[in-house]
Amino acid sequence: MKSYLVGRGQKQGRKADIVLADSDTSVSGIHLELLIEKAGRYYVTDYNSINGTFHIVDNQWQPLKQAYIKLDEPLLLGRYQTCVRKILEQRPAERKPPPKPKPAINTDIESIQTGSVERDPETGDIIPAQKY
Repeated sequence: MKSYLVGRGQKQGRKADIVLADSDTSVSGIHLELLIEKAGRYYVTDYNSINGTFHIVDNQWQPLKQAYIKLDEPLLLGRYQTCVRKILEQRPAERKPPPKPKPAINTDIESIQTGSVERDPETGDIIPAQKY
């Protein structure tokens, strides 16, 4: 199950997981919670928003406190009309951890040279020792 707080930004120090960028001030900082069940069902709970959450029942907008909602079922958050699909489209991209760095040293034992070495007097580089 995955849970998202949805709204205009934040409320009482809690930040929305999905920020509705094109919403108006009738949408609360955190307006609702959207749960996505493993079975693929969507459950919406109004988060005590000031202007309420509504869905259509018998061709009329009715207040919604908690309910299962279909993906494209119209929702009204204050005066802002949307649906679960449009809300989910505004999810931030999932962050992936950065790739692990490659070792800084050569770990290929076969390619490591052996034997005596010396410094090149002009460059200071370490070079194989000259056989005299």
